[in-house]
Amino acid sequence: MRTSLRPLGVFLTVALLAAPAAAAEPPLNVPVCIVNVQSGRLLDADTNTIDRDGTALSLTGTKAADFPNRQWKIVRAGRGNYLIVNVQSGRLLDADTDTIDRDGTKVTLTGTKGIGFPNRQWRFAETDGGGFNILNAQSGRLLDADTNSIDRDGTPVTLYGTKGGDLANRQWKIVRVKDLR
Repeated sequence: MRTSLRPLGVFLTVALLAAPAAAAEPPLNVPVCIVNVQSGRLLDADTNTIDRDGTALSLTGTKAADFPNRQWKIVRAGRGNYLIVNVQSGRLLDADTDTIDRDGTKVTLTGTKGIGFPNRQWRFAETDGGGFNILNAQSGRLLDADTNSIDRDGTPVTLYGTKGGDLANRQWKIVRVKDLR
């Protein structure tokens, strides 16, 4: 008795073609800038407090080559999560656990350990424009730039909402420092 493998081959071909493409991943383990799509400004750590936990963050400037406080490394943390590490301090992007379930959650640099701290872990979801939404792994809230001051340096950055990823103030380009112009 002969059996044909042709139907199986057709099924495998169709299954492979229907499989979703791998999610885009930001550049890993290299100095990058995190650029807000709406303003073009960079995620910046306050140099006055950068050597201690609780360092304030804002959107400031468009240049990073001589500003390690505006440079970051993105490192895998496992299970689709990432750590965002400031190049100058080695501290991690951190969401305040006291307010993590509310809009306006404070985001700072705190600690150097991320495993076991889901408030210091992040997910990247690709947007239609080739950028990313950056979501906190614990709350699912989006990294958000305040639209009331987005046109000037010092714009506050917080966590806000779990929807609205199509809003430009919640979209980010991850650009290698060497490629930033």
